[in-house]
Amino acid sequence: MTTMAMDIDSLPLDILVEICVSIVSSSPTPREDIMRLRASRFREASKARKVGQCMPVRRERAFRWLDAKGYFAFLRSCAECGNLEANLILGLDEVYNR
Repeated sequence: MTTMAMDIDSLPLDILVEICVSIVSSSPTPREDIMRLRASRFREASKARKVGQCMPVRRERAFRWLDAKGYFAFLRSCAECGNLEANLILGLDEVYNR
């Protein structure tokens, strides 16, 4: 194991969660980055409720046109974490499209 890997493994979960929040909240492609985090040593931290709350879902509008079903699943998972933006979009969809 490399020194860097041992250092990451020794960090407390709350620090790893904050790193994940920082990555997704500043990313131009947060959904892709969260998928990368979940395939790495940050897997558990990336599943934290706080990460879903901070996910900037409006940056994923292009994804809606490519895969509407996947987009709404993504929004629902963020909304379950308490993401207000995701709840708003889902609520507007409910009012105007159903």
